[in-house]
Amino acid sequence: MRGCVLVCSVVASCASPEPRAGEPVISVVASHVISSGPIAYDLGFATIGLPMPEHLMFGGTDWIANGEACALESGVGVNLYPAIRAIASSDGGDLPSATGVSGLVVEMAGPAVARVRARWAVDYTCEGHTNTASGDALFTLFPTGRIIRHDQHVIGSNVGLNGGSGACGCTGGGSYFLTSSWAFPDSVTNTSEQGAALPEPAPGVVRACAIDHEHGIALAWPDDHTRIHPNGANAWVYDWTNNATTITVGEHELVTRMQLGSIGDCATLLAGLAAPELQIAGHPTSLSADGIYEVAGTPAGTFTIETAGAVPAGWAVEVDLGGATHVKLHGGADESAGWYVLQRDPIAMRTLIYFRDALAAGSTITVEAE
Repeated sequence: MRGCVLVCSVVASCASPEPRAGEPVISVVASHVISSGPIAYDLGFATIGLPMPEHLMFGGTDWIANGEACALESGVGVNLYPAIRAIASSDGGDLPSATGVSGLVVEMAGPAVARVRARWAVDYTCEGHTNTASGDALFTLFPTGRIIRHDQHVIGSNVGLNGGSGACGCTGGGSYFLTSSWAFPDSVTNTSEQGAALPEPAPGVVRACAIDHEHGIALAWPDDHTRIHPNGANAWVYDWTNNATTITVGEHELVTRMQLGSIGDCATLLAGLAAPELQIAGHPTSLSADGIYEVAGTPAGTFTIETAGAVPAGWAVEVDLGGATHVKLHGGADESAGWYVLQRDPIAMRTLIYFRDALAAGSTITVEAE
């Protein structure tokens, strides 16, 4: 499912301007997504049990922690307290469902942007009934350290829970939490956007950072249904359901945006998650759920990308170029449109244009499809 990848390099057939680096900057090797820069990191997925992230190596530290008992949040994944944890087995995750689908699917393997889908399903017994929880965790990863996690089709129970009594996981049924979480090591300092240390617990935070000396990770959620460090482990939790007596059969989704950086300032890290609207081929275009500007339809052979606000480094546009296989870019701050790579999205059958450099407010880039 990896499709054809087009990388501009120092070959005569490549469109001008040529990029300033020709080697792939992100790749998928076995179950690892590896970025070689400008932010170097390695996100590894479990190969035994559920295929969820089990380590994130960055700045000499593994940023995924575990240690909570019962079904409290640990590692990275989805949790239905007190019944199940859909996380890597090395972090205390449950066994995959005997009937549901679990597995890792590489949807894009670079060379500039990677996208990996972790499908998970867990069977459990609660309120005297056999249940299955399931969902997808879609990770889109950029070499500038941006990681977009999109939880999709999350179902806490395929039959529904109504608060009845009886055994349920580590306790009895009757009060449920359905959450998406990421657990950081206790050694990091949790800070607000202004740089102040967060209390423990810290409910209702929309943007915050985990800082470890000169390195840090910023997180942003769509709303304040959150809890940071609510239990013994340093879990960062988003609540779909908080202390409820019922779990319905309906689906849930969530986009969690993360920015890794070699800097200990939270405001600077969060600035890397800025998402200004662009005008692409004359149409207002916002970031999609996977962090890419996706253009509807097939633009004319020549079209423009315009921005009123500054676009952080490492951004990408996905477009249907028709039969074109190359582009020429003009504009940007230095009139060369900077370093870029073309990459094929084999799922959408469209072309992704990745820009390494930031785009200044008020800039225009002209794209000529060839």
